[in-house]
Amino acid sequence: MVFSRYAWLARKQGLKRPYFILSMDCDTELDAEVAVQVHSKLRSLGIQPVYAVCGEILEAAADIYRQISDSGAEFINHGYRIHTRFNRADKTYEGVVFYERLSCEEVAYDIRRGHEAHLSILGKAPSGFRTPHFGTFQNARQLKLLHKTIKGLGYSYSTSTMPLQGLVHGPVRTSNYGIYELAVSGWYDKPDLILDSWSFRYDSNRKLKEDDYIKQFVKMMDFFCAGNHPALLNYYVDPSQVYDWEPFFECMKMAAPIAAASYKDILKEVLRCQ
Repeated sequence: MVFSRYAWLARKQGLKRPYFILSMDCDTELDAEVAVQVHSKLRSLGIQPVYAVCGEILEAAADIYRQISDSGAEFINHGYRIHTRFNRADKTYEGVVFYERLSCEEVAYDIRRGHEAHLSILGKAPSGFRTPHFGTFQNARQLKLLHKTIKGLGYSYSTSTMPLQGLVHGPVRTSNYGIYELAVSGWYDKPDLILDSWSFRYDSNRKLKEDDYIKQFVKMMDFFCAGNHPALLNYYVDPSQVYDWEPFFECMKMAAPIAAASYKDILKEVLRCQ
């Protein structure tokens, strides 16, 4: 079974048990409007989310994200430019900036500007990165550019690869630049597909139902927790896509006993075993 091999790889990479981590991709002003509400509710359930916030949103909602950062939440660089627009009239999302359409220089510049926004607004440098629309920026040349750039900023990790990378290489892969790449996680029944809030709630072409998200999440938790299989269950959502979705919070309550507070904590566990 694919997950048995994945658990074997996870153990080889230093994980001794299943870990769950939730990150929040904050791409629009709507995410900022509900971020504190969602953050407070998750913390009450025992989940400390990690925040991937693009620089322009970080600047526009500085007080909100400072408040969340001051609570101890980890923030990771998510580039600078707003890369998604939300249409309030029909509740649809449109991607407007894609790294694969930019030159190498433009990508590196956007990453560095995102870094500077973190320093300016939060007063501290992030140690990790997530590529905007990361599913479209996956080939070896693109990841080499990414890892080289963030290594120059002093980062230790990226979480910018699709579930298939984790299934093939394990959840914590090391690049030639010494950057750890932590793949996001997928479904139970289709483990190479991303399990995210947009696909199950807001994709205008979706055939999926909200209940399908819950079923897949529960199956993943049941498999890894019941067998205590080593894993990094690395999921992300957008705050604006879950703030009114009570079944999602029920899933988070289920995951709380194995939750990690940051990617840095995961890496400490990996490094402890090397």
